[in-house]
Amino acid sequence: MHTILTHQSNRKTVNYYYLTKYLQGKDIGYEDSLALSPIALQTPYVGGDAVFGARVVGH
Repeated sequence: MHTILTHQSNRKTVNYYYLTKYLQGKDIGYEDSLALSPIALQTPYVGGDAVFGARVVGH
């Protein structure tokens, strides 16, 4: 159950930055990176497919 909640939480966070920053061509700021980095550092098994999105959006 905990893994499902982690996957959902990660997906919501990554989607937020993807839609509000990345797609609009805005720079990812330091505070944004602080939110995305912990997700990007997870393994996809633990963090879900949002891990890959965090790695793309955060860099």
